[in-house]
Amino acid sequence: MPRICFLICLFLTMSACSIEERIERREDRLTGSWQIERATFKGNNALFRDNITEEFLGDRVTFYPDYTLVYDSGGGEFYDGYWAINVLRERDEGIEFTFDADFFDFRGRPAFQWIGTIEKLNRNRFKVTVYERRGILQLRWEKL
Repeated sequence: MPRICFLICLFLTMSACSIEERIERREDRLTGSWQIERATFKGNNALFRDNITEEFLGDRVTFYPDYTLVYDSGGGEFYDGYWAINVLRERDEGIEFTFDADFFDFRGRPAFQWIGTIEKLNRNRFKVTVYERRGILQLRWEKL
């Protein structure tokens, strides 16, 4: 019996994923090129979200394994930048994965920033909620 308990404990220890491994898996899924599928915005104190997909139509972003990115606004403007996935630990609710991206114009000046939470990330879809000063921006991307 002690041997079975030892084997079960050993199996559980070996099969458990660390937080770092879970972040790395998400980073691997994120690398590549993505095209906007849907965008919504909910202003502060607003009851409903506005569909603003038209404003992002044609936008593409490419995330590279070295944590750099290139954002094509669809209108001929390109932004370089950096990205990161982090984790927030909640006491009783588990963990939440966050997404940070900084975008710079062609002169290297800060253009805009996305700070938010990853709602969904798999090989084909990436949904992120970005918290802005004026409200909440939700972006849903499709892998190219």
